[in-house]
Order: sequence, then structure tokens, then C-alpha cells
Amino acid sequence: MRNGKNILRLQADEEDVYHLMDLRERYFVLIGAGSLIEGIAAYFLFFQIRCWDLIYLCAALFLGIFLLLRQSNKISKRIMEAEICYMELDEFSLAVCQPEKNGHYECCRIFYEEIDRMQPQGNPGILHCVGRKRKPGELFPSGRGRAGPDDLPCPLVWI
Repeated sequence: MRNGKNILRLQADEEDVYHLMDLRERYFVLIGAGSLIEGIAAYFLFFQIRCWDLIYLCAALFLGIFLLLRQSNKISKRIMEAEICYMELDEFSLAVCQPEKNGHYECCRIFYEEIDRMQPQGNPGILHCVGRKRKPGELFPSGRGRAGPDDLPCPLVWI
């Protein structure tokens, strides 16, 4: 309850964010260990012993390091999303802050009286809000004749 209103806010807690950070740290440790082992194998391959086993080991370690770097990058993005994104329900509206692209976030508020229906979009878990038709001159829920910062239209909502 905030300011006398009943509000339900869904957002990742600190434990979820710390779990992702720990996972990313483990990946960085594995990347360091793999790089060290690959360096030693490359040294032996170039200066000491030339055999196919070392070539296979270097190729496998390179691929593993590349995949771990890629996963750690994805986890970094998920950490930012978990800290910032939320979905909030109150008595009159649904507010959502969701990732858009390249670290930018889309925040919007949809008033229930504006929603005619919600229908599934192409991807599972994505709904498209279909607003009801306004009569000419009808005001937005905020009472203004035009949309304000609290009445931004939000076509995509993940639930």
C-alpha cells in the first residue's frame, strides 16, 4: 500500500540480481582458467611438442572461452534488466518498464478503462493491448485533451 493505494509491483529482488552477478563471476573465473590452460598448450604446441592432441585442445579451449564470453555478456544485460524492469498494478492502471534495445528501456502506463482487449502477439508471453476507440474530443484518463507522461500508449506488455 502506497499513499493509500493498493499497489502490486513485480520486480526482481536483490537476491536474484546477486545470483546473476555470481554466475557471471564464475564465468569470468572459467574464462581466466581456460585462457591460462590454452596459453600453456599453445606454448608447447609452438615451441616444444607438435601433435594433433594439442591442436584439438587449443581449438576446444578457444571455442569454450568464446562461448563463456558470449554468455557473460548476455548475463550482464540480464543484470541490468533485472535491476530496472518492473510491472506495477494499481487500482486504475498497469505500469510497465521493459527493455527495448541496447540499454534503452520503454516505460508506459495503461489505464484499464482504455483497454478494450488483450490479444497474443507473435512470441509466447507477449500480449498486444488493443485500446478502445475514443470519441472526438474525449479526454485521456488524466483529464487532459492529449496524452501526458503518465498516459503513454504501450502496445507490447510482457506478462
